[in-house]
Amino acid sequence: MSNLLKSISAPALVTILLSACTSPQQSPNNKQRLERFTRPAVVTVVDGCQGSYIYSEGSNIFAPGILYELGVGSGYFVNSNGYIATNAHVTNYANLGSQGEGKCKDELFKQFIGKLANATNKKPESILSNKPQLDQIKKKIELEKESFAMIRWIIMPNKSKQDPLTFQVTKAGDPKTRDVSILKVEGIENAPVLILGDSDEVDNTDSILVFGYPNDSFIRNVISLESAFKPSVTLGSVSNKLALVNNAPILQISASVAPGNSGGPVVNDNGDVIGMVTFRKADSVGSGISNAIPAKTIKDVLSEAGVKNEQGPTDKLYRKGLDYYWQGNYTDATSQFKRVQGLFRNHSEVEELSLIHI
Repeated sequence: MSNLLKSISAPALVTILLSACTSPQQSPNNKQRLERFTRPAVVTVVDGCQGSYIYSEGSNIFAPGILYELGVGSGYFVNSNGYIATNAHVTNYANLGSQGEGKCKDELFKQFIGKLANATNKKPESILSNKPQLDQIKKKIELEKESFAMIRWIIMPNKSKQDPLTFQVTKAGDPKTRDVSILKVEGIENAPVLILGDSDEVDNTDSILVFGYPNDSFIRNVISLESAFKPSVTLGSVSNKLALVNNAPILQISASVAPGNSGGPVVNDNGDVIGMVTFRKADSVGSGISNAIPAKTIKDVLSEAGVKNEQGPTDKLYRKGLDYYWQGNYTDATSQFKRVQGLFRNHSEVEELSLIHI
C-alpha cells in the first residue's frame, strides 16, 4: 500500500470513494438532452389485419397459415390523455372504419393467391387476371373466422414484450394533401407529450432531429425484435420550404429516413415539433432528401379533432429528474422518476434510469 493511502483514515477513504461513485454524469450536449426528452413520447403505430385461408379441392387441402397485411409507422403523443399524431397513410385501413375490414381482407386474399401460385408453380398475376379461375378458387376457399382480426396497435418505446395498446382514429386527413391522422388510445392518462412549434418560422439550414422506427431492417430480421422498438434519432437540417402540385405545404429535410419512419416527429433545437415525416419517392431512399408535413398542418387537423396540444404533469417531473441525474444527484433523480412511473407506468426511460445508480 502506498504511503499516501496509509495516511488516509478509513472513514475519509470511504467518503472519497463514495464521492467518486456519485460524481455527476458527463454533461450532455443540447442534442443529447433533446434526445432524452423526446424519446418517451415516440411510439410505433401498426394498422392492418391477420387471417388464415383454407383452400379445398377434392381431398387436397392448402392452408399456408396466418397471413398478415400490416402498415407500420411512427407516431407521437400530442396530448397526455392518449392522443397521438401520425400519417394518414400509416392508418390507411383504420381511417376507413368498417370499409377498412373489407379492403384488408382483399389484400389478405391476394397474399393467399401468391402462396397458392407459388405452390403450383404459377405466377400470381396469371391467376388474378383469370376471372373464371379466380371465381372457382373463391368457391373453394374459406377464411377461418376465429383467425381473422383487425390490428390497430400502439407499441410504446422499449416495450416490445408488453401487450400493445389499441387505438381508434379520431380524425384523418387526405394522404395526398394533409397526411395527418389523430389517434386515441383509451384509458391513457399522463402520457409524455411533444409540443408543436411554429413551422412558419423555420428557415433553411435549421438544425433538426428526426425520431422514429425505421423497420426495413426489422422486416428483414437484421436486428432483434426488442431493438426494433427502440426509437432511432437522425440528425439533419431543413433543406427547403416547398408546396406540392396541389399547393399543400411541405418541408424538405436532409435527414435520411426509411420505411417505418413515416409519422415520426421532426424536432428543432428547442425541442418543438416543426414537422412530421411523410412520403418520399420510392427510388429516393438513401438519396439524402426526405419530406415532412409542417407543424401548422398538424395543428389544423388537431383543431378539427377538438384536441389541444398540451403537456401533462409527467413531462415536468421527468425533465426535473433528468436535471438531477445529470448533476449526479441520483437520490432526488430517482424520487422524480418514481413519481413519473406512478403517473404513467408505460414510460420508457425512468425504470432504467432509476436502476443505474442503486
